[in-house]
Amino acid sequence: MRVPMAAVLACLCFLAACDPPTRPVALGRPVAIRKGLCYFDPCIISKYQAVSYVSSVRVTDLGTLSGDVSSVARDVNDSGQIVGESVDGKGTSHAVYWPKPYLIHALPIGISSSSARGINASGTVTGWFATLLGNRDGFIWNSGGTTDLTWSNPNNVTYWISAERLNDAGTVVGTILTAQPSAVDTVAYWPWGTTVAQVPTIQPGQSSGRAFDINNAGTIAGGVAAWTSVAESAFVWQPGTGTTKSCAPSPAYDCFATGISDGGQMVGTIIYGTPGGSSWEEAFFMDVNGMHPLGSLWPNQPTAGSFGTDIDEQNLAVGSSWDSTSAGIAQRAFLWGSDFGMYDLGSIPAKSFLSSQANGTNPHLLADSILVVGYGTADAGSQHAALWSVTLGLKPIFVIWPGVWGRPFTPIIYENPAYLSDPRYDRYIQVTFAGAGNLDPKTVDFSSLQLNGTKPSYTSVQDANGDGYQDLVMLFSMKQLMSSGGLTARTTQLTVRGTVLKVGAPLLATSGVTICLSQRSCPTDDTVSGP
Repeated sequence: MRVPMAAVLACLCFLAACDPPTRPVALGRPVAIRKGLCYFDPCIISKYQAVSYVSSVRVTDLGTLSGDVSSVARDVNDSGQIVGESVDGKGTSHAVYWPKPYLIHALPIGISSSSARGINASGTVTGWFATLLGNRDGFIWNSGGTTDLTWSNPNNVTYWISAERLNDAGTVVGTILTAQPSAVDTVAYWPWGTTVAQVPTIQPGQSSGRAFDINNAGTIAGGVAAWTSVAESAFVWQPGTGTTKSCAPSPAYDCFATGISDGGQMVGTIIYGTPGGSSWEEAFFMDVNGMHPLGSLWPNQPTAGSFGTDIDEQNLAVGSSWDSTSAGIAQRAFLWGSDFGMYDLGSIPAKSFLSSQANGTNPHLLADSILVVGYGTADAGSQHAALWSVTLGLKPIFVIWPGVWGRPFTPIIYENPAYLSDPRYDRYIQVTFAGAGNLDPKTVDFSSLQLNGTKPSYTSVQDANGDGYQDLVMLFSMKQLMSSGGLTARTTQLTVRGTVLKVGAPLLATSGVTICLSQRSCPTDDTVSGP
């Protein structure tokens, strides 16, 4: 069912009076109108995407510990804290930590090799370290010290623990590899406060399994295989709730999940071909509608492939893609979104890196940005940890231009309610005050701005309409407006309030809005796209 909205925008004033226009109507604005006019400010645009494109990318070389030759970044949290490892000339890795402003620190883990693999919102780190007995144990590290994560090892076999990620509650997941009597991978997890691994049975007849990620609901994601098959199937498992397995359609024979969001969406890798024969890989994204192969950065090359590594709460996935026939481009880190597809993140500036790989991303969209970590490689012996700071373009659901000289009109805009109720995405109302001789956006107190009582999620000063004047642009979260009661089915006005610093005068704009509960309840079928 589609729910239309109608908006009647009246002449809007601020600073107690409407000044005459001090700029001409901008030429070349895209306009698509049916039974409506949108030649003057104010105007409304109807859009359906929130995160819709990559606007810019800034890359930081995170460096290595003094004297080391390479490094890798594995994970990053919303505070921008990064973990990974730095490697010396003998190939020994050391768990490291990059707090802002990204000066590298060695973690006090073990006396030999170690690696930091995951970090949660509170800054607690997990990973593995080599023991004096030749095994590998896991660890948890925070400001309170270090805790060893072990396994009961009933048969006294040699084992390696690879602790991979932990959620905000502190539960760690990973894999135990036993070397005797034959190499077997086993899913393991350590609830917060425990130090000995719990080893679940993901499916009856399970021969092996690997765990790579856990979300804040306690759901574990990875890959599991049966004794009758050497191939894995991606799984999600939670204590007491059972298992969901899935793999890609033929000719795929293997798949595993490496990242899971709090909403249950997954990213991972599909392997096509036959066991022991020729094969190729492809990253996938999985939601309630099934598994979606993501392709590669070289879609027309039969030798191209990709793999997925992590996913955030906006369903933005990261990983790497490669094409063995592309000279000088062996492998490239990517960011994938359903709106813009697979985006090549490139390599570190001022480096002759031939390849790059993305390993992790922060869980939540930070205003209009996302952080991606991994590494870039110049040659076989030189790779450096990398941080990609990606600015995303946010396409709002409405764009309102209050202006200072608007003429009323009646656009009718149809909106699908699923876009507002979908828990995976947010939507935005954009309000843009056109700058001119009577408004300098830099004189506005940004902290005072609000729409129906809700503060903006994003505020900037830019020339939004290309007329040479700087404009004040604000994005207001639809979810925040609805949860606070600022936008309901009974809402009749959208009111923006703020303060101009130099004169202390109010900045005020009010737009009438009618929320139609059905298509028939709206007076016309006029649609507007502009300005």
